[in-house]
Amino acid sequence: MAKRERRSVSGSMELNYEWEETSSGHIETEYSVTLSGDGSNVVLRESNSTKNFIKSSESHSSNNEYKISVSSLISFIKENGYR
Repeated sequence: MAKRERRSVSGSMELNYEWEETSSGHIETEYSVTLSGDGSNVVLRESNSTKNFIKSSESHSSNNEYKISVSSLISFIKENGYR
């Protein structure tokens, strides 16, 4: 009897991470981009935040998610990547 095994996209990868604190220590900025598997899609998550420890009203954060199918990502890399 023939056997077959299939797997969906899984795991995660940190593509970029940056953290900075001002010399006074009052403000921290953080930026990160990750890729993770979500069934038949790959999700790119982008997070950006600024924390002001003196004026909390000036603190803010944003999160964005972008999904692409695995087949579209493979095609994109083949078309735009290099060997």
